[in-house]
Amino acid sequence: MEDPDDDWPWAPDPIVIAVRPGAGQDGADRVTLIWEDSVIRKCWLQVTVLATDATGLTRDEVFYVGNAVGDS
Repeated sequence: MEDPDDDWPWAPDPIVIAVRPGAGQDGADRVTLIWEDSVIRKCWLQVTVLATDATGLTRDEVFYVGNAVGDS
């Protein structure tokens, strides 16, 4: 695969991708991604869900998730 259009680096592959049918908002499927401990730290993830027949989306959906390591 090529790099994303906006030059964000690719994240490492998750160790788990879990789909829970109907567990999301309004009965949508909920997808959970899990990475090895400490692989994703102090950064933002840009997640893109592609518009395909399988997703049922009419356009790509992009959202962002931040990770901030706090003091404990």
